Amino acid sequence: MIIHVVGIGLDGAAGLSESARQVVERAALLVGSDRHLSYFPQLSCERWVLADLTTAIVEIRRWLAQEADLEPDAGTLEPPMSPQLIVILVAGDPLFYGWGRLLIAQLPTEKLTFHPHVSSVQLAFNRLKISWQDAHCVGDRGRYFEELTAWLKLGVEKIAALADETHTPAALANLVKTLDLPTRYEFWVCENLEATDERVGKKSLEALLREPFAPLSVVVMLRESRTVAEPLDLSQLPL
Repeated sequence: MIIHVVGIGLDGAAGLSESARQVVERAALLVGSDRHLSYFPQLSCERWVLADLTTAIVEIRRWLAQEADLEPDAGTLEPPMSPQLIVILVAGDPLFYGWGRLLIAQLPTEKLTFHPHVSSVQLAFNRLKISWQDAHCVGDRGRYFEELTAWLKLGVEKIAALADETHTPAALANLVKTLDLPTRYEFWVCENLEATDERVGKKSLEALLREPFAPLSVVVMLRESRTVAEPLDLSQLPL
């Protein structure tokens, strides 16, 4: 049994490579969110809605154990069977702030094969027509605001923050206002990338606090060339 982890975007099955699409169509078990599973209504394989990845990993281990019990003894001459495929559908690149790290930690790596899709950060910078090899990305949910604060205080040139229901654009804007940075940033919110309702726009801090945004978005912060000038207190200057 082989486990294929297939990255998929908001453009659904149409955005998959031919090889990745064929892997999905051969699945004996298809695991993914409701949205991801809805992209393949024609498939008759067993389906699991991915609500909790930890629970799914336990079940996948059970499948692997059952397969091991059914393997013929070394002395038998039974013809080899094509291995069954477990396909896990995840967003974007599974090894870029995705489920890939947890899967590698919990499942035999020799059983895992990854098929990455374009990541949302890659799409965001391409929409803005800006190179991103020097960008600092924030997406680790455990140290999200700690990492973002560190990059902002250092005044790095490019930051991409993956937003969700908790780490909203408004929460990012509140953090920036609280830090009172000497460096100015311009903010671009890239929502629902590759979907029919995709939106990309430049926003002020006030707009980030005021406007609603899609949960699936990337906030790109670009450092402005000028810095904020502190008001000069003449009474504190030496005579």
